[in-house]
Amino acid sequence: MLLDDRPDVDPSFSRPLAGARRLRPGRVHGGPHRPSPDPGPLDDLPPELAFLVAQGVAPPILRRAARIAAEIGVAGEDALFGLGFPDERYARLLARHLGAPHLHHPPTLAREHLDAVAAAEVGWAPLAPRPGEPAHVFAPRGAALRLLLDEHRFEDVGTYGFAITTRRRFEALLRRHGGEDFRERIASGLAGWDAALSARGGVTRPQKGAALAIAAALCAGLAAAPALTGLLLFAALFSVFAAAVAQRLVVVAAGRGAERDPPVPPLPDRDLPVYTLIVPLFGEARVLPSLVRALDAIDYPAAKLDVKVMLEEGDRATAAAVARLGLPPRYDVIVLPGGHPRTKPRALNAALESARGALVVVYDAEDRPHPGQLRAAAARFASAPDDLACLQARLTVDHADETWFTRLFALDYAALFHAVKPGLAALGLPVPLGGTSNHFRAAALRRVGGWDAWNVTEDIDLGYRLARFGFRVGSLDSDTFEEAPLSLDRWLPQRSRWLKGWMVTLLVHGRDPRRLFRDLGPRSGLSVAVSLVATVLSCLAGPPLLALVAVEGWCGILFRADTPLWWLFVAASAALLAGGGAAALWPAALGAWRMGRFGLAGWLSTLPFYLLLVSAASWRAAVELWWDPQRWNKTEHGLARARAQAPH
Repeated sequence: MLLDDRPDVDPSFSRPLAGARRLRPGRVHGGPHRPSPDPGPLDDLPPELAFLVAQGVAPPILRRAARIAAEIGVAGEDALFGLGFPDERYARLLARHLGAPHLHHPPTLAREHLDAVAAAEVGWAPLAPRPGEPAHVFAPRGAALRLLLDEHRFEDVGTYGFAITTRRRFEALLRRHGGEDFRERIASGLAGWDAALSARGGVTRPQKGAALAIAAALCAGLAAAPALTGLLLFAALFSVFAAAVAQRLVVVAAGRGAERDPPVPPLPDRDLPVYTLIVPLFGEARVLPSLVRALDAIDYPAAKLDVKVMLEEGDRATAAAVARLGLPPRYDVIVLPGGHPRTKPRALNAALESARGALVVVYDAEDRPHPGQLRAAAARFASAPDDLACLQARLTVDHADETWFTRLFALDYAALFHAVKPGLAALGLPVPLGGTSNHFRAAALRRVGGWDAWNVTEDIDLGYRLARFGFRVGSLDSDTFEEAPLSLDRWLPQRSRWLKGWMVTLLVHGRDPRRLFRDLGPRSGLSVAVSLVATVLSCLAGPPLLALVAVEGWCGILFRADTPLWWLFVAASAALLAGGGAAALWPAALGAWRMGRFGLAGWLSTLPFYLLLVSAASWRAAVELWWDPQRWNKTEHGLARARAQAPH
């Protein structure tokens, strides 16, 4: 059954068109229009609201929607939906008004000659031919809806008529119709557009050949000339680590004060753009109510919010939790069909396909963004050149004092978001993004191919890819509160996934070094190369090398120097150790001070133990990279007692 057969709908308005009822120029057909019970004050209602009076909708809510629409510059139906009026009811009443069927069950689209992208833009698609049923489905909105309701401009819509449905149901219909094409598009759109920039291809043959050549040369060198080979290996590692330490110190120095935005006048509501919020969820029933409270607390016109809640097929617990909440029309709940890889960036790509906003932001399930964050980002984008493609808000742990892991995790975030990322942005260098609270210009995001569904740390890759296409990333002076893992069994899988993503990103952007430097230029290309190589090598080899030096020092071997070369080795190692300590401690201490959490800095004395765990996570990541590169180690949320007890 395609058509609405609920008892509150007049059967005369649900019978098939089947060529018998055609809308022609002139008065819109659909049965007699009942006069408005209060015609005087409602004369100035826009057409997308005015017809509802005859359908029994209370005039006060229509007046309020009309006033909001005029004040903030949106269509009347969007203002009405922002007030919580159900879009399904609106479509049903519109169908009744037009004398058209209301489609509320999944039909079958005509498979031949259907362009899903074009259909999504116009909200119109042909249905598979069935006797006695409509030939098209229409989800009118904005100008199309006004045209439909304008009795003087509306033209013949087709020989066999059409059915009315909601925009959300229409887009779901297109996704279901797309089938394999849709799954392939959201999983491998970037790979199909530019395979060299996607992790789908894995390790390339030249990379495998280079790795084998280096391993063979190292083995041969250690066998034939161990002293010389060891010296060359030390020189190579020293160069990489020294460059990384120098870059980090310069970046932190450059970022002093840069984490605070310059004053930007706020935008009036009329000038605010439509904002799409993408919220990917999997196994998040526990935290869903607090997430919705946080999103509902955002200070932004509801009529200009487009919230994409992304669910995975088979996640029944989260789907049931969403259904219990009865979300208003601005929440578009999208259930992704099964497919590979099952990653967060795949869900983000699916949301981007139907995103209405000129600006897009990603929030995770446990996020609690500052209520004014969207307004701040919109104002910054409005005053900035078009090459500013992304603004990264600060991520802050709001229950740092719960365990040792939450304290060190909070210091990690403090260093990154209060010192390192603002410094990179201030220097105009490529910024590896955090996985949430990234605010994008939708046009720039689409220009670079969206997210890479095959990279488990899609944020870092996207930050570097934006830079390769000439876009900039800035820091946003706003906080989003997050939940940190409480214990080793929660922390280790998450950190392993992050580090595996760094390795994957190194493989992707290292495939063609000449293109990398051509895209970025010498300065930014060197910055990306140093960041990627040093991050991977320092996590894998740094702590073991430090342990080796400590053992040699304890046993006295380190200071039994009998040649100037050995003393040079000791001096260089000591300088690198001192510089590395400063590069690790200074950003974290500075970040804690900027957060006003001075007590956290005392826990930096335990940082060596934390770095050993980071090294263990990196070796686990290397094993996973070999056996299962797309494995997504899911972090369970909603476990922090301090967050659960906090008033929100």
